[in-house]
Amino acid sequence: MRRLFAVLAVCVFTASCVIPVRTTRVRLQVQIAPDANDNRPIPVDVVFAWEGEMADALEALSAADWFAGKAQMRLDDPQERALTVREWEWVPGQVVPDVQLAVRPGARKWLRGIFVFADYGSEGPHRLRLEPGTAALALLRDDVRITPSAAAEAPLAEP
Repeated sequence: MRRLFAVLAVCVFTASCVIPVRTTRVRLQVQIAPDANDNRPIPVDVVFAWEGEMADALEALSAADWFAGKAQMRLDDPQERALTVREWEWVPGQVVPDVQLAVRPGARKWLRGIFVFADYGSEGPHRLRLEPGTAALALLRDDVRITPSAAAEAPLAEP
């Protein structure tokens, strides 16, 4: 019996070492203009949508609508089954190290969309939809943009 347990333990350990686990990653290279948002800090949220209806709802929101309703949306989903939010606030001209985000392997199959909301004082949607991989996020004077990334060849999923 001991031998059987030992053999099973070795098999499980060996299998866990050789079976690759793919993780969906998002890497943001953030660049902030010195005059961004009329020289005021910019709250930025990256939102992972886990349900199709939530992805559709987020895609219809402007950043102003997102930030106005975010607290209630999070209260309505305390276990993050519909969405997960990562938050930052950056100031104009700030140098930001690359932001690395990963989706747990078990959750990848549920991912329906990745959105960026930037809370500018100016009018506009200030919302972007991202794909897994590397993106250069430019916080400009009056809007947020995805620009060509220096590392665009980064893999969408890594072993």
